[in-house]
Amino acid sequence: MKAIHSIKSSLFILAIATLLQGMSPSWAEETAPADGPDEVIRNLQSILLQSMREGEELGFQGRYDLLAPVLNQSHNFKFIIRTILGTYWTEFNQDQQREISEIFNRLSIATYASQFKAYSGEQFEILENRPFPQNHIEVRTQLIKSDKNSVDLRYLLRQEDMGWRIVNIVAKGVSELAIKRTEYRSILQRDGYHALIEMLKEKIIEAEQI
Repeated sequence: MKAIHSIKSSLFILAIATLLQGMSPSWAEETAPADGPDEVIRNLQSILLQSMREGEELGFQGRYDLLAPVLNQSHNFKFIIRTILGTYWTEFNQDQQREISEIFNRLSIATYASQFKAYSGEQFEILENRPFPQNHIEVRTQLIKSDKNSVDLRYLLRQEDMGWRIVNIVAKGVSELAIKRTEYRSILQRDGYHALIEMLKEKIIEAEQI
């Protein structure tokens, strides 16, 4: 059964990579690291551990400020939101595209800041990386908790002009991109653009209060 689950997960990531084919790399942030994919993940996880260790002292805003520079270099948030929205993206004007990109960026960082706030001996370990089509690489890692149980984390990175960027994360076999795609498109179809914007803003407020 584990082998079947692994195959299904790999096929899903391949589908995501195919979906991303042909999208312009110009959506990369202006500042990006030139590190290889393993180093991008290592830098990300290092700052996450720091946020956890210093979480109480820093508070939410301190963690947000600590994480933002590294997250903006390790992820391509504009590319991710464009992929999540699919054809809906082309229906928005430039101001709407800019607004939703900025709010999604803020929400993504706020979510990290709310989740990585306490430390009890956790460690990250990079296990392997595997090439995928269209200049993608999957970096498989695990979060080892204080009770020695582990959580499987797989990062899908895309090579762009400015370096490697995360475009999807699969945690415990569940794709974050797929979850958001279903949720966001459902809101757009049912209630429209402004409802989606309000939902994202509400999630930012919720993250600050966790």
